[in-house]
Amino acid sequence: MSNPLPQEIVDQITDELEEDFTTLKSCALVSRSWKESSQRHIFSDIFFETPPEPLPLEMSSCHTFHRLLTTSPHLGRHVRHLEICDEGRTSDSTRRWLLASIGTLMSVISLLKCLNSVDISFSGLWWEDVLSLKSVLVAVFQLESLRSVALEDFQVRLNELFSLLGRSRSICDLSISAIEVLPDLSPPSPRFSMPLHELSLSLQHIQHAQDFMEWLISPTSVVDLSVSKKLSLFVANSDEANAAQVLLESPILQNPDILEIQTLNCVHMHRREECLPTRFSRFRHVQLRLVEALACEHCGNSLLDIVLWWTRSFEAIEDSTIEEISLTLTKRSASRFHHVPNYMWHALDAALCKPKMSSLRNVHLEVEDLEIDKALLLRLLQAFPVLYHRGLLRV
Repeated sequence: MSNPLPQEIVDQITDELEEDFTTLKSCALVSRSWKESSQRHIFSDIFFETPPEPLPLEMSSCHTFHRLLTTSPHLGRHVRHLEICDEGRTSDSTRRWLLASIGTLMSVISLLKCLNSVDISFSGLWWEDVLSLKSVLVAVFQLESLRSVALEDFQVRLNELFSLLGRSRSICDLSISAIEVLPDLSPPSPRFSMPLHELSLSLQHIQHAQDFMEWLISPTSVVDLSVSKKLSLFVANSDEANAAQVLLESPILQNPDILEIQTLNCVHMHRREECLPTRFSRFRHVQLRLVEALACEHCGNSLLDIVLWWTRSFEAIEDSTIEEISLTLTKRSASRFHHVPNYMWHALDAALCKPKMSSLRNVHLEVEDLEIDKALLLRLLQAFPVLYHRGLLRV
């Protein structure tokens, strides 16, 4: 019998097959060394969702995985990312699989000793129902390996939520989106310092977004953002941009490094006062990214508004430490690049090259999920002649 391959070679092969689960399952049948290496990828990303009707709760992915862990508990250490989604097919919270599976979830989580990240979509759960999951949330947040948490689509009382998050001393990346903020009924807990190096907020579906921003930076808030290095904000209209301004101007961000602002490519801003520039000149790297809007037929016009918004933002900068800027278009907006007159692109080009932007070293132009062809490349170079001449343009 020939000598087996060194484990390093086996691991390299399975790494290359990372998302080819059919082949990985076949590899797991070869030998013990292949089985362990293959399982590391097969079980690295686990997704729990509502079981399709008319299957009973016991046939859900959560219960199925629980039964697997019962016989093979060692598989839990391979899980790096867990996504939990209650699709909310019923308004009756008593019939939600998530609320009916607390005991099963607790058993599963107790075996996920190497979990790095968790995404939870509550699909519109009321805060009282979310609190019924407190034991599950605390068990997840207290995992020493956990670094990233994403929570979306639920009602929330901020003091109570962040008190739960405060049980963790390892979370450094937090994302919150599509929440309805309710008045806090309890006073804030004593201030704690989460090492929150990255904060991602989608303001699009946050009711009273400006109040939320003011709560974040309030001296009585249970959140400490002083160590944050990266801030990612998703805004869909001028009110949300103004709410973001509250956070960006706060001195609580002591050492900001990377700022990402995502905007729907169908945003329309009709009045000049709605285009108030966001002051982001304290950040070293600024990323402005368009996000595709579903069923949008008018992004050609809105791209003009967004270019105007970008231009006014950079024109308003008085003192900049920005070294790097990334501008990312969607496929659709790139296809309508010519809808924006050249003089407007040239105005943005001039704003990026003014003397007060002297710290700028690179401007990256990208189109998401699209390889830039020669025709589009020529348009981009013509749109930013000064940046190109100075050697700052990266396409």
